[in-house]
Amino acid sequence: MTAVSRTTRRTLSEIGATCLKAARGAGCPWGLAEEAAMAARLLSAHGLPGAEILAGTLAALRACGCDGRADAPACGIAQAAQVSDRLGDIADGRPMTLPPTVGAPLIAGALILGARRQGMALRLRWNGGAITCAPDGLLTEGATPSARPVTGLVAERCDRPPRVTAPAPSGRTIDMAAWNALDTLAARTLVPETAQSRAAGAGPGDADTD
Repeated sequence: MTAVSRTTRRTLSEIGATCLKAARGAGCPWGLAEEAAMAARLLSAHGLPGAEILAGTLAALRACGCDGRADAPACGIAQAAQVSDRLGDIADGRPMTLPPTVGAPLIAGALILGARRQGMALRLRWNGGAITCAPDGLLTEGATPSARPVTGLVAERCDRPPRVTAPAPSGRTIDMAAWNALDTLAARTLVPETAQSRAAGAGPGDADTD
């Protein structure tokens, strides 16, 4: 009997596209959905479970303005956007302290791009771990959380790490349950076909065009 695979191999382009649609399907506005997809793709390129982290974040109760309650932990997607806006201050040596956050590693997506643009190392640290982003790769310390909120979050400038993992141009293996969850959310962005839409020219049509 053939064992059923619990993982799937996807390219970085597929990860980015599906994560964008999944974030939109979960209710994120375009700007935050693009932030989420970018972070998931960048983390995946560095060997981290970017798609799984995003799937867990979108499924979790969080306070982000588009889903959740005010008394819930902050959303890593929304916090990533705030860090993006403060990259200049962080690079100048003014750390940014963040609230307890679900999907905190997604914030590293903004720091990865910031490190490349600024030509310096930037770090996201929390109680129990850290992700240091250098212009040419990452150094991770401790466990990488997903759907559980983490505390002690700080985005800061730091010394260059002694060793980093460079990004890989290929795709990565993703947990099938997480990928299916993203696919389900992405499907919400599809508009159901109706008689009116077909009459207006949507879909392949009924005419034989050979």
